[in-house]
Amino acid sequence: MTISEENDELLCATFHFLDDYFDLTSASLTLGTSLTMNYYAKADPSYGTPAMRFTYRGKTEYVTGVPAETEGEYVFSLTGIAPQCMGENIKAELILTLEDGTELVVDAKASYSVRQYCDDALAANPDNKALATLLADLLVYGDAAQDYTGFNVDTPVSEGFAAAPSEWEAVTDTDFTLSDKTRDDIRFTSAGVRFGHVNRLYFKVKAADLTGVTLTVNGKTYTAAALTLVEDTTDTYILYTDPIYATEFDKVFTAELSVDGEVIQTLTYSVRSYVYAKQNSENTEMAALVRALYAYGRSAIAYKQEQ
Repeated sequence: MTISEENDELLCATFHFLDDYFDLTSASLTLGTSLTMNYYAKADPSYGTPAMRFTYRGKTEYVTGVPAETEGEYVFSLTGIAPQCMGENIKAELILTLEDGTELVVDAKASYSVRQYCDDALAANPDNKALATLLADLLVYGDAAQDYTGFNVDTPVSEGFAAAPSEWEAVTDTDFTLSDKTRDDIRFTSAGVRFGHVNRLYFKVKAADLTGVTLTVNGKTYTAAALTLVEDTTDTYILYTDPIYATEFDKVFTAELSVDGEVIQTLTYSVRSYVYAKQNSENTEMAALVRALYAYGRSAIAYKQEQ
């Protein structure tokens, strides 16, 4: 640094460097209804608004920090990571927005992924067998999702992982029940699981007319407006539940189909029910996906119980 003439006052000034006030400190993975990577950073909001710029799979997303438990630290979360994309690179840049709108990158982690996090977590906790199994099952679920979706099938996300997944234990019974219907013009036709960056149950209803129709799922009531017409049909509608947590695959959902308050038919279902039906499917990619999904759910429950 060169100080020009007539600027002697600068010789007595205190210089503040941004890396003293902004610093990426750690990362964590949340296994909720979807996979979420959390980045923790020391950030002083008095210098401007701290945010994280994520670049992931060709898209850029800005996330505002939320105060973490440690004073002066914020957490920035990238949500909605699909299981088949656990090997994809995440670029995280800690951004300081100045008063004139200029964006300044004050710290960055250019290369990271869910897979790399799993490697780091295993290395940091070598004696935690429940965690090791959970991480291994999670990555095998990623492999199955890759095969099912046809995404990066030549580079399985679990390849070379240092821990072994759990052995498959077949699901031997189902939660599926369907009551008799009280009308012929409206009824349930099926239920299942919709896979994606989140997993949801769905219920299909056949009805020529939705006037007065409601669908109640575990106490939450949906009107006809929430039902979507299934493509290439004229009288079949579908309803998707809220996203389901990995620890809720055994949770039973009771769906009641009603017209003007009168219950027409009742159906019970769960992710477990779907796994029971598809675990030996002739569609080998589907069979592998439901097995891996349910194994991951089992190990998530086991890990949670040990905490």
